[in-house]
Amino acid sequence: MSERFISPSKSPPATPPTAPPAAAPDDGASAAASDDRVSMLSADRACTRCAFNLFGQPVVRERHYGLLIIRCPECGTVASLQEYPLLGRWANRWGALLAGLWFLLITAATLSVAGIIAGFTVGTTLQTSDRLVNAIKDAYIAHEAALGKAADQVSWWWITDMNWWNAQDRSKFIADAGGWMRAVRWRGFALWIMAGCILFPIAAAWSVMMAHRRGLRLVLTLLPMLGFALVFNLFSRFGVSTFTSVQDLAASLVWNVVMPLSLLCASVSLVAGVLLGRPLARLVVRAAMPPRLRVPLSWLWTCDGLPPPRTS
Repeated sequence: MSERFISPSKSPPATPPTAPPAAAPDDGASAAASDDRVSMLSADRACTRCAFNLFGQPVVRERHYGLLIIRCPECGTVASLQEYPLLGRWANRWGALLAGLWFLLITAATLSVAGIIAGFTVGTTLQTSDRLVNAIKDAYIAHEAALGKAADQVSWWWITDMNWWNAQDRSKFIADAGGWMRAVRWRGFALWIMAGCILFPIAAAWSVMMAHRRGLRLVLTLLPMLGFALVFNLFSRFGVSTFTSVQDLAASLVWNVVMPLSLLCASVSLVAGVLLGRPLARLVVRAAMPPRLRVPLSWLWTCDGLPPPRTS
């Protein structure tokens, strides 16, 4: 077997000692320039660091290990064409921390929505009991006048004689006002239009957060919110309270009717929000982002069983 040798006379001349040394590449751009370009990525793929769509980027062979890679033009991160799990000893710890933070976020959102519902329920109760306020005021002034007090000396706004109130027939106030249809000021439920403007976008954002649920299971995630709202309303109604104003007493008369209807209004706003939240999010993505940049948000489609958005 013959072997080829290089003659000493044909060896390349040594570099003169006065020649400056070649500069070593010190950044990603220099490294990319020294790699051999092999092909071009013709599919959509998000950068693992900044989620930039790598479509159209050159596939190069890295010279040190001979691996095929793609460099992100935005952040310079190297994306290998063969993916391996990026796990370390801190993976489980970070996972547990993120799970705990996620649980706190979900709990805070649930209690916040429940508080909003309870607050609007109290406001609706006060708004719908105006007619009963006058009935209780007239009855209390007549009671105090029978005891010898002048009408202008009666502090009717705050009921100081609770024994009188406890002895009253509550249903008589409703009957004297013309029954439930006339005793309740139904226009007070217009307050839930404002509540719906608050609850609907919150429920829409909730549907995006609950991307792992859809359909009936997504709607059932609203039950804790409504449950806590019911608990808050029960506590405000039957808890320890020293409020004895005429308006609070009138509100207690209509509470049994207004509270269930208020929860129904809240349920309508929340269900509409979770059912329309993800379609609206997809509509916003289509309107605000060009096709190639929708790749990182393709889960908004796949979570509902839809094909990913087209990139062309």
